[in-house]
Amino acid sequence: MGLALDDWSNPATLANKPDQDLFNVIRNGKGKMPGEEAGRAKDDEVWNLVHYIRNLYKLTPASAPAPAPAAAPAPPPSN
Repeated sequence: MGLALDDWSNPATLANKPDQDLFNVIRNGKGKMPGEEAGRAKDDEVWNLVHYIRNLYKLTPASAPAPAPAAAPAPPPSN
């Protein structure tokens, strides 16, 4: 479809989008994105999606810590 999508898991992306706008995009589509099939989701289900989207950033795992440098091998035992 050649769509450029916003990252809705980033709170900064959603900062200026009211919940009603998110609801309308899900329900009606936007640009090339078609709206949902009629009757597929009830309004309360779409609102649950809006709340889920608003909290996606909480579900994103934190970056993995950098690996620790390898320890130098121990010298062989002296006899």
